[in-house]
Amino acid sequence: MEVGLTKLTASQDRAADPEKDVIASAGAGTGKTRLLSERFLRTAISSGEKVSKIAALTFTEKAAAEMWDRICQTAFDLYWKDKDERWLEIYHSLDGANISTIHSFCHRLLSQMPFKAGLSPDFEVNPEDIVPEDCVIDFLSEQVKDDEMRREVLRLIKRYSRRRLKDILCQMFKKRQIIGAAVMENEKIDEEKLVEEWQRNFLELWSEFWNIVEKNADKILPKAVSKNKTADKWRWLLDNIPQKSKFPDEKFIEEMNNKITRLGLNEIDEKLDDFRKLLKEFAINLSEAYELAHDIVSISRLYTAFEDFIWLGTDRSSTVDYNGLLIRAKELIEKLSPEEQRKILPSYILLDEFQDTSPLQWEIFKLIEPNAKKILLVGDEKQSIYRFRGADVSIMRDGEDLISHRGGEKIVLDKNFRTGTKLLNLLNKIFENTFPEKTEVRYEARFQKLESTKDYESSLRLVLMENSEGQADAVVNVILAALEGQFFSIDGRNVSPGDFLVLAYQRNLVFEILKKLRERNVPAVPLVESGFYYAPEVATLFHLAAFLSSQQMNGSLYYLLRSPVFNIDDEEIFQIRTHCKRTPRNEKSSQENETLWECIEHWAHENRDENDRIVYAYTTLKNLLEFSHDNPLDVVPKKFLDTDGVFYSLCSYLPDVATANVKKFLAKVNSLVSEIGMNNEEIFKILKAEREQDATGYAPPLETKDVVRISTIHSAKGLEAEIVVVADPLKLRNSNSGDFYFEPTIAGKIIPIPYLDNYKTFVHHLAGAIGKDKRDAEYKRLFYVALTRAKRHLIVVGKIKANSFIQYILSGVGFDQKGKLPEDHPEGLFTIKSSEIKAPQKWKEHIPEEKPIKDLTSTAVKPKKFFKISVVRASHFVACPEFFFKKFLENGGIFGEENFAVNNTRNVEKSSKEFGNIVHKLLSYAPFKSEKHASAMAQKISDDEKIKILAEKFFKSKYNKILLESDILQEIPVYLNTGELVLTGFPDVLLKNPYEVWDYKTGRHSKLNEILYSAQINIYRLIYAASLGKNPAEIVGRIIWIEKDKIFDQIVEWDAEIEDKLKNLANSLYIGDESAFSRIYDGEICASCGLCD
Repeated sequence: MEVGLTKLTASQDRAADPEKDVIASAGAGTGKTRLLSERFLRTAISSGEKVSKIAALTFTEKAAAEMWDRICQTAFDLYWKDKDERWLEIYHSLDGANISTIHSFCHRLLSQMPFKAGLSPDFEVNPEDIVPEDCVIDFLSEQVKDDEMRREVLRLIKRYSRRRLKDILCQMFKKRQIIGAAVMENEKIDEEKLVEEWQRNFLELWSEFWNIVEKNADKILPKAVSKNKTADKWRWLLDNIPQKSKFPDEKFIEEMNNKITRLGLNEIDEKLDDFRKLLKEFAINLSEAYELAHDIVSISRLYTAFEDFIWLGTDRSSTVDYNGLLIRAKELIEKLSPEEQRKILPSYILLDEFQDTSPLQWEIFKLIEPNAKKILLVGDEKQSIYRFRGADVSIMRDGEDLISHRGGEKIVLDKNFRTGTKLLNLLNKIFENTFPEKTEVRYEARFQKLESTKDYESSLRLVLMENSEGQADAVVNVILAALEGQFFSIDGRNVSPGDFLVLAYQRNLVFEILKKLRERNVPAVPLVESGFYYAPEVATLFHLAAFLSSQQMNGSLYYLLRSPVFNIDDEEIFQIRTHCKRTPRNEKSSQENETLWECIEHWAHENRDENDRIVYAYTTLKNLLEFSHDNPLDVVPKKFLDTDGVFYSLCSYLPDVATANVKKFLAKVNSLVSEIGMNNEEIFKILKAEREQDATGYAPPLETKDVVRISTIHSAKGLEAEIVVVADPLKLRNSNSGDFYFEPTIAGKIIPIPYLDNYKTFVHHLAGAIGKDKRDAEYKRLFYVALTRAKRHLIVVGKIKANSFIQYILSGVGFDQKGKLPEDHPEGLFTIKSSEIKAPQKWKEHIPEEKPIKDLTSTAVKPKKFFKISVVRASHFVACPEFFFKKFLENGGIFGEENFAVNNTRNVEKSSKEFGNIVHKLLSYAPFKSEKHASAMAQKISDDEKIKILAEKFFKSKYNKILLESDILQEIPVYLNTGELVLTGFPDVLLKNPYEVWDYKTGRHSKLNEILYSAQINIYRLIYAASLGKNPAEIVGRIIWIEKDKIFDQIVEWDAEIEDKLKNLANSLYIGDESAFSRIYDGEICASCGLCD
């Protein structure tokens, strides 16, 4: 019986039968929402059950709302079509329907029987996760007091260090949804049997290795014979399979690898080379294996006690977090009697996005499944891309097994209602080459061919980037070219911004593309849960709140002055600061640096011209400041926006988007004022914390649909567009969960042990290998999701490189290694070099209408060039401009000469330089866990006894202790685009909590070096502060002087003028700006500092 208003396909109709248990494999665009709605209504009309006994579950609030809307609308339309009162009754009962997320379903269960679940009837769900780091120190202190636990805790601390042990417990708590009940199983596990299981794991790996060798025997034998080897020589490998009673030792592994090399077996299959490297690291002795097994059991017991300790510190009856919601629901279901199960559990289950199920959610489902009369599971294993959240794609296979056990069937939905025929034919060919049709590997997705129902024109374009080109620029050029009609039209009309969806792998690229589109007049919005506080209109209001809370915040005031509201350029601000220094108002200001606000105030008092924009800015902000003393913070921005021209200047670019963001910000401030009152400083602290967390997305546009949408690939499911532009991932983020392995396919269920440099075991390598395979498999699924969002035209922008999306496409459609298409290449495929795309500088369609408002008068802006310069070289200018240009002239230019460095390296002895390199390499391994560890690292990189002594000395120093107790980033590249300069560098250490910047220096400690290194540290502080949204003065700058006989530090004083100095540097580098050079040599920028003498 078909109850909907549109005709179903044959496979949809079979899957919608409420009398069947079904798992539906629903590829992209195959109408799964239509299927779920149809199945729900058929069940409601034919089963006689109340609507509340039908559970339709999905994974996001958005998907649940869409399903509820579809079911409601269809039921209402069916009533008007058939005049059947039953549809009206179903329609009215849908308010109580169980159409929700899995978390909401669990909340409903707990609310029905709160006392049995150990909860109060009015319990709340806390959206913020419990922070285990807040409890772990107290927990370990308590355990040491306990006679029974003390010995084991101290053993683990000695083995892993206190910090590592804390990390292990905290990681386990955060991933408890992934871990599920495995911890309890580990507590009871037999260590002897666990070691035996690991031996079997190794033999399975060896067997897979040997299968490749045997499969290629016909290729290997002739090669062996041709080298005068007997035909059975290579079969030595088979005869040397390790005995099941022991692990292979290093000697066996080495001998085996030598044989593989001599016979050239790794040339037969690239997988063999991976196995060689893997097997070589798998040598392990039994004592290590038993020690690791004992650790797993001990840590599992300790973790159970840790979780109990956390719940003792909270009111567990009144508050649960999202993970706790699932855990408590599982515990409740396990307690229910058969009668209680029939009463509160659903009789029919429809589960959407089944491929995203986590192990804990699967455990819950298996508990409620026996009570269900019929089940529909809908999913697509090729769209399982949330492994980082705990989703396990292999559960799709478990679902198939369960439905088969219930006597149901698997139904494939293969009709695609989204993508045009030409494009879908291309995608089928590509995916057939990417995914196997059949595989026993449960985490590998299987190929499923789709058939298009759309005959509109469609295509696939590959835009190949040049080596030096930025990807964001290439993407934006493609969009602008398409808007100008260079590629295609849609049903005879020009394409518009609303036709585009841009997908990027990394979030920072989303905002880089957004920024560049806006700069070129193309309206765009991001579809990610971040970036809100950095939207220009919101950033202006945020910095206004910062300024109102403290007039010492020069950075916030600078942002306000540069904003479209006041439109004051850097040159004018520089003039204000210079004028302020030359004409001090009192003794204090002549001795100390005045704030930017004081300088503006000084300027405004001397220049009373109302048409002066600086005077206008001062008057406006002064009035707001006075107004804020007697009014709450939510009223002040409204007054600011009511000021003549302010709202237009902030929101004219894209009014519906900007206005929605402004409303969202005002609502946020209003709620904080209601909660806190007129405490502006406290309100700003909360806003600042939210901004640093950066987990708030843009507000939905009020009306506008004609904007380019930009999203990450992970957020793209459920999205579609006429034209999709995919930014090929050029640099993949390592999605491994830190140093910890939670790999359920290995015996022991989980391995909650850190992977240490000096402690590598077979189990860690195996977990790492499986984890890598799973990440590679998920990367292919991301590829599938990205390419299946397009209706008509798909454009992929990137480079031809290994494992890139473009490489997958080229392989799939039959490109040869030289990048040429076969003669019978598929229809609808085009390639173009990005340099051949002719894009306008700006899109003419979206120039805001000019309005005669006095504060929007335009001023001429001189064209500028961007200069890229290292922090080391920029520090010369910060220290002394004369010194900088002296070296500039000496070396024939500022860029590229090796001897343009902090020290004049021509005069540095080679041995000193080598010493510095070795020390930096050594300290990149810090912190050292023990003196022995320090010595081992020193010996690893140098035979020099002095380096070993230095390593031991550093271990005993306070600096090693600070590193051990802090979150650290070491030798990471930093980057800051000031709008005029691009600064790049590699600070040695960035610390969090407390925030510090360190640089290790091995040069001679002198006054000259102090000045230069201090300037360098201060630039790094500025860059680090920009990434954190902090005041750079709050970040400690520390030079660690490393000499052969001692280690000491120097705390660097913050230079409040450094931003101005960098602006001066930028101005001085512009070609043809001779005035900058003359100002420097006239002494206007910098007084003599002694460096040039």
